[in-house]
Amino acid sequence: MSAFSGENTITACVRKGLEFNTPLHCLPTTAKRGSLPPAHSFFANSAETVIVSAIKRAEENDDLIVRAYEVAGGPVTDSFNGLQVAAMAETDLQEQQVRDIEEIHFKPHEIKTMRIKLQEE
Repeated sequence: MSAFSGENTITACVRKGLEFNTPLHCLPTTAKRGSLPPAHSFFANSAETVIVSAIKRAEENDDLIVRAYEVAGGPVTDSFNGLQVAAMAETDLQEQQVRDIEEIHFKPHEIKTMRIKLQEE
């Protein structure tokens, strides 16, 4: 029996721990015209056992740097949803490109850093 039905127990524990230790910060703003749905995600990953731990702008341009890691101890292929990706590359920790990639293949417990070039609007 598991307290986290329908989800990998290890992944659920890691996610709950992150939610507990990383409180949501809200920033006040003024009202804007238009409408938004009750819930929306601008960025998500598809693999249940991969945790995205950081998203930031690259140091030298407007590319996104995404760091993620596999938590359940098994190989998995992941992808990002919600972004218009023009190109993606795996990088080292100093954001230097290692190789171009189309999919993200994780080994058990592997940490990866990716550089994402977004399509021009």
